[in-house]
Amino acid sequence: MTNSTRLLLDIDSDDAQKSATAQALYDRLMREPTIKIDMPLADQGWGAKLGMFTDKYQIQWMLQLRSWSQPNPGA
Repeated sequence: MTNSTRLLLDIDSDDAQKSATAQALYDRLMREPTIKIDMPLADQGWGAKLGMFTDKYQIQWMLQLRSWSQPNPGA
């Protein structure tokens, strides 16, 4: 067992403003020296974009952009 925290930010990619804000956040995180990018934000086989990173407190984050109007294949 690990003492880690993992959080998912699930953004509706159908909302252009939210999607652009999420992309801008990820772009800033890539330049932040205290952030470790574990997986670049990229298209995934289930129709979403997903990226993973770890912050300076060792909290692991997942940023997912997907259409909320489409069925979630993982559900």
